[in-house]
Order: sequence, then C-alpha cells, then structure tokens
Amino acid sequence: MGRILVIGTGPGNEKYLTPVARAALEEARAVAGGSRALMLVSREKRKFQIKNNLHELESFVRENMDKTVAVLTSGDPGIFSILKFLLEKFDRDEIEVIPGISSLQLCFARFRETWEDVRLISLHGRNHENISSVVRNNRKVAIFTDSRNSPRKVAEKLLKELGNLKAGVCCNLTSEDEIILISNLMEIASGNFPENSIVVVWSE
Repeated sequence: MGRILVIGTGPGNEKYLTPVARAALEEARAVAGGSRALMLVSREKRKFQIKNNLHELESFVRENMDKTVAVLTSGDPGIFSILKFLLEKFDRDEIEVIPGISSLQLCFARFRETWEDVRLISLHGRNHENISSVVRNNRKVAIFTDSRNSPRKVAEKLLKELGNLKAGVCCNLTSEDEIILISNLMEIASGNFPENSIVVVWSE
C-alpha cells in the first residue's frame, strides 16, 4: 500500500524547500499541487493541478495510492492548508506530513519577532465581522488577507474601529518584490499592497 505524502513546499522560493521535503518529493510517483508548486516537479511524474476541484483531487489520490502520491501545500501543511480536507477523506495512518517553512514563520522572522503568542485569522474566501474584537482582545494578531479583504481594507476597518495601532505587513515573501513594513494602521490603509499578504496588528 502506498502513502499519501502531504509536503509543505515553503513560502515560494525553492531555496526554502527543506531537504526532507525535497527527498519526499523525489520519492513520490504522482503529485498534486497548485500551479506554482508543480513547477518543482520533474516531468516524468504524473501531475494533478489543484484548483477549485477537491472531488477530483480525492479521486486522483485514490487512483494513485498503489504507489506513493504527494500533495503539495504552500508554506506548512499545518496552517490553513489542504491537509484538513485530506484528513476528512483518508485514514490518518495513510498520511505522512512533511512540514515546511510557513509564510507566517518567515514574516515574523523578517520582523525579528516571536510568534508563540499570536492569534491567527484567515480571511481567504470569507468575511470576519468580528476582526476588531479579536484584535482588541489579543496582544498580537496575524491576518491572512485576500482579494476581498486586502491589507488596505483590513487596515481601514481596524483604524476606524480601534484607532491607529502598531501594525506591519509582509508581501511576496522570498520573491524579488518582497515587501516588509512595520508601521501603523494608517500607513497600511493609505498604501497599495498585494492582496494576498499577512497583516500583523499589535494591540498594545
């Protein structure tokens, strides 16, 4: 019986792919992942691109379970990834998780900050009406933004409801266009940052 390897590919730059993840990727005979992650995969492997097609992903994994099949996630599989879906569909004993360097880890590394006390919020594909309450009640909050809830929109909402708190933003981590800023909500609200970013807010 084959295995399902859920491999964290890191924040984007191939240099941040861990040696263990690289070895697991070499072992796999079939690989599923987003278009960016699949660029890491050699031509001879069978590939499946993950889009908005989780039913087809499940079928692809089951069809290839006679051999080792890998499912690639950006960052680390333990944070807002496809791992939750796979654990619902497959036996836990069939899955091996290979951790990766998450964008959250790298963001706080760039800030030279610890993150053991951070509260995480993902706005990917959802609204978060209580975001101001979460920030008010936690010393440090990291917010994963998206096209509907961009850094500017998030900062505008928090600025209006909580005032000009200390805040930072991390964008395009490990790329040539990387942006790292620690300032305040007012500066982020007046800026033009990529939609898929991480905004960090300190309430004290």
